[in-house]
Amino acid sequence: MWNIKEDIFLKDYINLYSGFMFSYSVGRGLGAKIINKLNPYHKFDEITEKNK
Repeated sequence: MWNIKEDIFLKDYINLYSGFMFSYSVGRGLGAKIINKLNPYHKFDEITEKNK
């Protein structure tokens, strides 16, 4: 549990402090590199549209 030091709406807290992880590979076979990228929750729609 975290102690929030200021009044903030839950929706704003989620947008500011939560996110999601995308993992993808670049290359094939043994030389493939796995990329993990942490993205803020409020950019979910933008990032998923970009990656379609």
